[in-house]
Amino acid sequence: MDVGCNDGGVTVMIKKIKPSVSFFGVDMQANVPALIERKVYDGMKLPFPDKSFDVVMALDALHHAEDAPALLKEIKRVTKQRIIIKGHSKHGFVSNIMISVYDYFSNVPYEIKRRFSYYSMKEWEELFDGLQLRVVAVPRISGFLATPRYNPLFKLEKLEQKG
Repeated sequence: MDVGCNDGGVTVMIKKIKPSVSFFGVDMQANVPALIERKVYDGMKLPFPDKSFDVVMALDALHHAEDAPALLKEIKRVTKQRIIIKGHSKHGFVSNIMISVYDYFSNVPYEIKRRFSYYSMKEWEELFDGLQLRVVAVPRISGFLATPRYNPLFKLEKLEQKG
């Protein structure tokens, strides 16, 4: 499942590479025509039973959430085991401004709410630890005018529950 899928364009690209994989998307926005099967939701409660999906991904979506930790907890609830998160990471004053400006203008055409709630790499790790998610982070660095923007890609797995 793709949380914050917008029109589903990313999942369409993945499906071209791996045709056997089926996708479903959820998004808060209904103003963009969907390329995949998509359900509009409230941004907080995912409308699916526990462990409904093999993999749940949220690509550049959590920083738009009203309560990102609560949404990640919901993502954990509906996945069987694996989660993929791609986001932005705070890294110094100038970089933070660049992320905010980039994010603002890249989302204007879609009328997406912009909350600018970015995490540092340490805050991401603390969030995942608090939700008992094991993480392998592959930081990606890009930039504009020699100002780095950190766009980490996290592969997460649920830790075994004790008791």
